[in-house]
Amino acid sequence: MNGVEFLTAAAHAGAMDRTAPLAVLPPAESWPGLVELAIEHRVGPLVHEALSPVPSAAVPPKVRAALEGELLRSEATRLLCESILCDAIGTLRSQGVEVIVLKGATVAHDVYPRPELRLYHDIDVLCRVEDYPKLYETLLAHGYTSAGTHEARGTHAVLASKPSPSESHAVRAFYDPSGDVKIEIHFVVFQLGLRDRSEDAFWRRARTRDIGGVAMKL
Repeated sequence: MNGVEFLTAAAHAGAMDRTAPLAVLPPAESWPGLVELAIEHRVGPLVHEALSPVPSAAVPPKVRAALEGELLRSEATRLLCESILCDAIGTLRSQGVEVIVLKGATVAHDVYPRPELRLYHDIDVLCRVEDYPKLYETLLAHGYTSAGTHEARGTHAVLASKPSPSESHAVRAFYDPSGDVKIEIHFVVFQLGLRDRSEDAFWRRARTRDIGGVAMKL
């Protein structure tokens, strides 16, 4: 088993909430490179989880410490992101704007054994096109700032008309009042050039889950 195969197996085991130790461990000289690779690909928390049942003597202390640091960093970042997410959703909801939470926070709570095992650094939400002007106005009025847009047409405040049904509106982004967390506003789930279909049904099927004490659509 090479390093990539080991990390793949360890990340999978960590995500599956297994209690049995890994069957095969890499040789001692491979650990430093594996830790760097795990951090680079953001699976350090999962590898730490997979190694937790492994006897202490089988894993170098520096390796465990480095992976534990990744787990703690993931937990701290998650708590920060969730705090900002709760604030943003509460603020928008008070003005009649509803959003659906995408990507990191959703996956962390729905797929992983514990949310801190999913490392993410920003927030992604889905917004109805017709709600965007109010969303923009509300966030700016509450201390959020523009993080810019790469769209050639229109402005950050106004979504330009799409030239065709298969084109997606460009993602808009904001920074929270502290400037620490970016919130990306999406208008379609998959920006793959697909025609808009059954948008209302998609919103109706969204599930509601409590995250950080706030009911959110996922």
